Amino acid sequence: PLRRSRKPFRPVTKAFQTGDVPLLMDVVPAYDLLQRDFHTMANDETLPGVCRVAAHAAYLMTRKYYNRLDECEAYFLAIGMFCLLP
Repeated sequence: PLRRSRKPFRPVTKAFQTGDVPLLMDVVPAYDLLQRDFHTMANDETLPGVCRVAAHAAYLMTRKYYNRLDECEAYFLAIGMFCLLP
């Protein structure tokens, strides 16, 4: 179970270990994936209770920061500029 609970971190960690500063338009989808995976883990009754509680706490933390994007115009500008690229 513990090995399975580390799974959501692998693609995000790998993506951000390139040595470059991650762009905002890359971070948001990663947060989205983490949020989804933590929510799934928190509701997975095959995981030990302590893992489910930790996953729920992580889910709440990702929601906290993900919701702050609504206050940040830079994200919407970055996404808009990315969509306009040829």
